Formats: sequence, structure tokens, C-alpha cells
Amino acid sequence: MKKITLLFTFLLCSIGLFAGKTLPSDIEQLPANAQKMIKTHFPKSNIVKIVLEEETFESKVFDVRFEGDYTILFDHKGNWFLVDCIKDPVPTLLIPAEITKYIVENFPGDHITQIEVEKSGYEVELESDLAIRFDKKGKVRF
Repeated sequence: MKKITLLFTFLLCSIGLFAGKTLPSDIEQLPANAQKMIKTHFPKSNIVKIVLEEETFESKVFDVRFEGDYTILFDHKGNWFLVDCIKDPVPTLLIPAEITKYIVENFPGDHITQIEVEKSGYEVELESDLAIRFDKKGKVRF
């Protein structure tokens, strides 16, 4: 029983170590690249919350929340790797041209509401809740 209690206590402490740290909701808290991206593509959006997540001991993720529940995740250098606009369109300039072309041609009337940069390419989610993966060149992955 003592071992179980000790293990449980260790697990709770470990969760606390990796929990995100809430920063002031000020764009100045973010790396320069993240600030520029927000000012360029979301100039009228108000930041509600910034959480600094320590994914590992070497990497950090900035989780930025906006009014309207938009979310953008940035790496420690300020490079975005996830943009989630819920039901609104992701700004076109953030989407590779080949992906935009594919969506317009194959899903008329639909739009991309989320885009995630992955090691092997991109994953987008459409307003219709369809998720599609693309390689780095914008070709559909099956």
C-alpha cells in the first residue's frame, strides 16, 4: 500500500511539472516570429490566454487562445504549427497554394478551418469536418 501511495504521489507531482504556465495575455510574451504572424494574419483578434507548455525539457510550445476560441500553437522559435479557427476559414496566406487549389477544386463551398504542420506534410480540417493529409509538396496522402 505504501508503494502505491508513493507511486500515486510521484505521478501527481510529475503532472504538475509538465502543466502549462499561464503567461500574461500580451503579444510581447511571444517570440518575434509569433508576434509578426499574429499581427499579419490576425490583426483584429484579441488574445485571451497564452500558455507556455513545456513538451520536453528541451522544447516549449506557446498555446495562444483568442476571442472566438481560435487557437494557434507556436514552437519555441515562434513558428506556428497549428492554426484552428473553429468554423471560420484559416487565412489563405497560411495555406500552401497547392492545398488551397485542391480544396477549391474538390470541395467547392467548403473551406479549411484548421491546418497543422506535421513532419511529413500538412493535415487540414474542413468546415464539413473532413480531415485531409498532404505531403510537403501539397499532394494528397492516402
